[in-house]
Amino acid sequence: MSEFIMEHKTLLMYLVPVFLVGYFMPTILSFALKREQKAKIFTANLISGISWFAWFGVLFWAIRGQTKSSSKISDN
Repeated sequence: MSEFIMEHKTLLMYLVPVFLVGYFMPTILSFALKREQKAKIFTANLISGISWFAWFGVLFWAIRGQTKSSSKISDN
């Protein structure tokens, strides 16, 4: 195993960050889109990576969730 890592160090330097960005895409989107439930989305994202079905559910939640400004009702 360590021989593989030593021989493919450059490849791993690029693949690991790409994998992590892909894995945490719902969390990244929830922060970028200023979603109200960022912490819950992060927790669900951390756990749901085992199941692609759950991961896509969290991704959908991150994209379609409420923003902080849209969740408050104005008194006009």
